[in-house]
Amino acid sequence: MGFRRRVRSRCLPFALFALLAALSACDNEIPEPPEPQVAKTDPLRGNINVAIHSDQPGWGYTTNGFQYSGFDYDLGNWLGGEIGFNPTWIGASAGQRDDLLINGKVKLVLATYSITDERKKTVSFAGPYIVTQQGILVRTGYKKINKVADFAGKSACAVLGTTSLAQLEGQMDKKRITAEQGLSTCVERLLKGDVEMVSTDQLVLRGYASKNPDKLAVVEGLTFGYKEMYGVGLPHGNGAYCQEITAALKRFIESGAWDNFFRKHFPGIPDSDQYRPDPGALDPCPAT
Repeated sequence: MGFRRRVRSRCLPFALFALLAALSACDNEIPEPPEPQVAKTDPLRGNINVAIHSDQPGWGYTTNGFQYSGFDYDLGNWLGGEIGFNPTWIGASAGQRDDLLINGKVKLVLATYSITDERKKTVSFAGPYIVTQQGILVRTGYKKINKVADFAGKSACAVLGTTSLAQLEGQMDKKRITAEQGLSTCVERLLKGDVEMVSTDQLVLRGYASKNPDKLAVVEGLTFGYKEMYGVGLPHGNGAYCQEITAALKRFIESGAWDNFFRKHFPGIPDSDQYRPDPGALDPCPAT
C-alpha cells in the first residue's frame, strides 16, 4: 500500500504537468478570427484614382505628367466637387483603360471611353456625356480625302484597342492601316508623312487640329460609322457608383457647365448641339 501511494504521489506531478500542457496546447490553438468583410462598394469620397489620357489635346493632356488639361479633366474635377471626391489622375493609354478598372487600380475612367456592349461584359459606364462620330485628320492643305470612297489606296493610322480602329478596318484595306498604342504616335506619323490620314473620333481630332492648326486639319463634312457615346468607366456591375455619377452628369448637362467646358476646349465649333447628349435619356444603371 505504501509503495503504491508513493508511486501515485510521484506520478501526480507528471499527470498534472501533462494535463496543463494539454490545456496549454488547446489554448494555443485558438482559431484565427475571420477576415474582415470588405464592402463591395466603397463610397466615392476622399482621394480616388481616376484614369485619363495624357496625350489628347482638348480631352486629357499633359506635358509633365501631373498638370492636366482638357474636357475630361475638367469634368472629373467638376464631378469630384459635386459628389465629394478628389481625383488622383492616372495617365492611361486606350488599351489600358479596361484593365485598370478590372484590376482595381482606378475607380473611374474619364478618357474618351466609348460605351459598347462588348466592354459592358467586363466594365460598366455612366453616361453618355458626349456624342460624336469617326472623323479624319490630315496635314493642313492636303486635299485628296473628302469622302469615305477616297480612303482607297491611302495609308492610315489608328489606335489599338479602340472602336475607331475596328470601324476604319471596315472602310479600307486593313493592310494599309498602321495600329499604334497611342494617338500621339499616329499624329507624329502623319506629320512625318508616314501616313496620309489619322482616324478616330472627330472631336478628339479637333483637339489636335486646334493645338496645331498650321500643320493639322480635320476633314470637314466627313464623318462615318456609328455614333460614339463617351461614358465614365466604372467597375463592372457597380450600380451605386453609376447612379451617383449619372445623377451628377444630368446636372452637368442641364446646368450649362457642359456648354462652358465645350466652348473652352473646342472654341472653333459653332454648333455644339450635335455633340450634347439628352440629359433625360442617359443610360440606365445596373441594379445595386
